[in-house]
Amino acid sequence: MLKNIVLTIVLALILLLTYGFLIEPSRVVVKEVVIPAPRLAEFFGDATVVHLSDFQSRGWGLREMQVVSLMTKLEPDYVFITGDFAQASDSYEPVMRLLEQIPATEGIFGVLGNTDYNERRNVCVLCHEDDLLTVREGPIRVLRNETIRLKRGGRELALVGLDRYDEAKGASHAYDAIRNAPYALPKIVLAHTPYYIEDVSRRGTDLYLAGDTHGGQVALPRSTLAKLNPTKDMRYPRGLFEAEGIPLYVSSGIGWNEVPVRIGVRPEIVVLKFREEGS
Repeated sequence: MLKNIVLTIVLALILLLTYGFLIEPSRVVVKEVVIPAPRLAEFFGDATVVHLSDFQSRGWGLREMQVVSLMTKLEPDYVFITGDFAQASDSYEPVMRLLEQIPATEGIFGVLGNTDYNERRNVCVLCHEDDLLTVREGPIRVLRNETIRLKRGGRELALVGLDRYDEAKGASHAYDAIRNAPYALPKIVLAHTPYYIEDVSRRGTDLYLAGDTHGGQVALPRSTLAKLNPTKDMRYPRGLFEAEGIPLYVSSGIGWNEVPVRIGVRPEIVVLKFREEGS
């Protein structure tokens, strides 16, 4: 009897790990998230708005092909990406190939994650060619502590893109970008992590989009995820939160860090829908 129980447990673990390492990491899901944001509902109307994050691309593979296929079916108008495009500097050509195949009618906008920098030269690898001097021509508008105005149907929206927080250099440039964003306009903030949530909440922000956590990659309690991921902000592991009085969505991302496993946290493409509060 005991032998059968042990055998059952071992087989279950083998099946779980097989699924976690070989199947779920490539099962990209399209998820629709409804956000109470009256000003964004007014601006976007029936536009298709998509949030992507953390490709962590290591080359052109099944995940990349899935993302292109699913995005082609969605026919998005706006695509917002919150960093970590590739895992290594030699993996950006597949990322650019992927982005070039996303049919975003109004544009692709993004910010950088921690894997997107050349630490030695302090430049964005996504934005620069291999010589780290020439700025890439590409299909994405990368925002680095800056605000741009999007226009649609006679209305305007402020899109704020913030660089990651750097302990050595502080965050003064990001704070300047937050302060300089037009207060009266509806605002979306893109950042790799939720680090700036308290600051942007005081600037009339309508939505904050982030990534970085990968949702922990395994569905575990938040306290456990915090212990297993001490360098990540696991106050908000994945999903929609009301943080500091504003909607915050943290994507579980597309890729992974060092360990290629996902269990109960599928890679996701998020379609954002906006509604009037109470409707």
